[in-house]
Amino acid sequence: MTNTLIEPIANPVTEQFSEEISPQSPIKSINPEHQAIWLKVLEQLSKKLRKPSFETWIKPSQLQDIRDNEAVIAVKNEFTRNFILQTYQKDIQEALKEVEAKSMSIRIIIDPELKPIQYTNSQVQTSFADLLPNSALKPINKVKSRLQKKLSFDNLAESGFNKSTITFAKATSLNQSGLYNSLFIQSEPGLGKTHILNAIGNELIEQEPTTRIKYCKAEQFTNELIIAIQKHNTQEFRNQYRNLDLLLFDDFHFLENKKTCQEEFLYTFESLVNSGARVIIASQQKLDTLNISKSLKNKLKISLMSQINNPNFEDRVSILEIKSQEAGIDLSNCQKELIARKYPDSIRELESALFQINAHTCFAGEELDDELIAKLFGGIGEQPQHKGLSIKAITDATASYFSLKPKELIGKSRLQDISKSRHIAIYLSYKLLAISYSRIGEYFGGRKHSSIIHSLKVIEQQLSSKLPSASGLRSIVEDIKSQIV
Repeated sequence: MTNTLIEPIANPVTEQFSEEISPQSPIKSINPEHQAIWLKVLEQLSKKLRKPSFETWIKPSQLQDIRDNEAVIAVKNEFTRNFILQTYQKDIQEALKEVEAKSMSIRIIIDPELKPIQYTNSQVQTSFADLLPNSALKPINKVKSRLQKKLSFDNLAESGFNKSTITFAKATSLNQSGLYNSLFIQSEPGLGKTHILNAIGNELIEQEPTTRIKYCKAEQFTNELIIAIQKHNTQEFRNQYRNLDLLLFDDFHFLENKKTCQEEFLYTFESLVNSGARVIIASQQKLDTLNISKSLKNKLKISLMSQINNPNFEDRVSILEIKSQEAGIDLSNCQKELIARKYPDSIRELESALFQINAHTCFAGEELDDELIAKLFGGIGEQPQHKGLSIKAITDATASYFSLKPKELIGKSRLQDISKSRHIAIYLSYKLLAISYSRIGEYFGGRKHSSIIHSLKVIEQQLSSKLPSASGLRSIVEDIKSQIV
């Protein structure tokens, strides 16, 4: 593989393409010979790439110089440069080799003032749409994306419980790696699958407006297929679903026990993936547990798999912070934490809680205070399992069990016996009170968020191990709990 030289940038993803950084200002004068070479390169690429991608990313670029087997290509901004390097670097190099009959490296520079060149061929104006052979074009359809515009990454709470899924979805939709054309997302209801699908589609359309995207639910797919069969126009149905750049398919589990729909989706999936399009699927059930045909299940196993787990307490507080700001609801930390404890299983339930608050304050004219929150969700400070329990009570009981003073657990000492006791006190505080890391850290001498997480991991790993010491630790934890609960 030939080396590619690029301008120095802060993005670590693109730095992998550069072994030597060679800064250079944009070259303003365009050599007619270079212009002719680039026209031929564009012709090669127009035959290979999908039209929306070619028009958006490749066509506006310019070949500004060739020196020492290096092609200097100008683009208008850094985002375009990064995307081209991640996605089309190899394609450009192959096209250059085809035109120039030799391997060449590429260096991409940024010229904010770059203006499109009106290419000519034998003094005849050339339209790149005309350059594309009919066989390279799919039938052009007016695709209704059916995306919900309000669902974006700006109002999506990204945290530990869904971060990897969002990363995979972005990588798949942009096809950055070239390894995965499809992604299968699984989670329980109400954890944001639909939001992620719509956010991906909305962002991609904003970046590349000509991208053909369709969001649909399995029920909608099924109903449209039934109508198409009844009206004898299945080909039109297939054109709508198989001539896409990205299919966002929600509620996949709805296809269970629907043999004809499964078969149609299988052929749709194969058609899209084989043509270089991408498919992101969301389901409430894991692929292995779905009652679908063996052929469809095997085909989907080529997909990247990602599971969204239930958000933990910290995640739920973070979600409430984002959603309450979006709704213009000013909740105190204590109020957010109480609601987060009340609804441990679903983002949708957290949103519903905010709707209730909004209805009472906006339409019933009630004041947003602890009294209203207590009326709707239970008293402030009331714990769902252990009412009246406090960090102080847990710390005092733990210190007493180990014949220590409470201030030793709260202090800075790192002696092994004290550290172990402190880990247990922190663990019990989090498990029994369901309060935030920051509140626990504040009580234990102003410890950082990461320090509290470390204490929790230490105890959880020891409790889950198969070593004899795990049994002893479980007995200690239960003995302390029995003193305070």
